[in-house]
Amino acid sequence: MTIGNARGVSYVEQNNKHNRLDSNMMNTYGHAEFDIDYVTTERSDKHKYVIRTDTDECIGMVNSTYTGTSHPDYFGKMREQWMNTLQPEKYDIKTRTAGNGAWALETVTFPDLKGVVETKKHKTETAMQLNYWHSVNGSTSNNFVGGLIDFFCTNGMVTGDYSVLKKRNTKNFDLSTFADKAGGMIAGYSEHNAWCQRLAEKEVHLDQIDSMLESMMPKRKAEKMFSSVLQETNVRGNNMWAVYSAMTQYATHSDRFEFRKTNNDTQVQRQFNRNLEVAKWVEHPSFLEMAA
Repeated sequence: MTIGNARGVSYVEQNNKHNRLDSNMMNTYGHAEFDIDYVTTERSDKHKYVIRTDTDECIGMVNSTYTGTSHPDYFGKMREQWMNTLQPEKYDIKTRTAGNGAWALETVTFPDLKGVVETKKHKTETAMQLNYWHSVNGSTSNNFVGGLIDFFCTNGMVTGDYSVLKKRNTKNFDLSTFADKAGGMIAGYSEHNAWCQRLAEKEVHLDQIDSMLESMMPKRKAEKMFSSVLQETNVRGNNMWAVYSAMTQYATHSDRFEFRKTNNDTQVQRQFNRNLEVAKWVEHPSFLEMAA
């Protein structure tokens, strides 16, 4: 057994574009395609090592009651849900791993499930996008986030806490139940584009936006966010769609908001933690009041 680094700052990415006839590709998981085993530590029976069976490397340590799910099992069940729910003709799967495979994420875009968001100044094409990720070593929960992708700036967009599903890997975790709940959420995403269009039609003044941001987040972050909003309003106009786009820019790109690199995180993990942060912002009373 080799002791590996389960929390490195690098990650591996693989892209696959398919149509519905590529049924064999639904069972391909790229760098996340390996099994795991749990071995009791030599020091204590209260903990166990997480072992990659393909390389015999240790990629973490968990308590003795921890029950994990392999990436192929987790991703396979989630793919089954969106395939049965959406019956997509085309789909683009991006698989990313971090921490020597301990953490894995899939982003699925459906280019044929699309819509339009239009303001007085700008027209944006959108498409449905799903993100789901988990770990085999307890470093993150089982997560599912649904929303849209804005093709103008490739922002991934979530609609709020109701588009987020999160469950820890405890002994009571049931993958089938988790996937069923995700499937129910997927079925409701047709309303997301209409919600975005309502934001586009809601005009607001810059001073109102500034006050709203200060009520939602720390001062320094609010100042940076307001600067990002100004860039968005130049393109989209003074409306809530521009505000929302600035928030999703924060979650999706690092050019306006730098990612801190530490030994305990990776850029891709932090990016999708930001998605969860945006989901909470758009459910904040100040945002809801402004968007009403």
